[in-house]
Amino acid sequence: MRVYILFHGHRNNSRGYTVAAFRSKKRLRAYVAKEFPEFKPTGRFEANEMYWQCEYEWMKAEDQTIKVIE
Repeated sequence: MRVYILFHGHRNNSRGYTVAAFRSKKRLRAYVAKEFPEFKPTGRFEANEMYWQCEYEWMKAEDQTIKVIE
């Protein structure tokens, strides 16, 4: 199963914490737009990642495939 994991952190610090996981990009983008309206989308470094930034913080989402046991 593919999930999109959303991370949040502060500028000039690459360590972030996990905020949530989503089953679709559409739900992920809607969540960021609703909960974090001050964040604006920015360029990305890899095809499977999405970035948003505001003045002092960043958000990043990447897709990962996980194995569902049950």
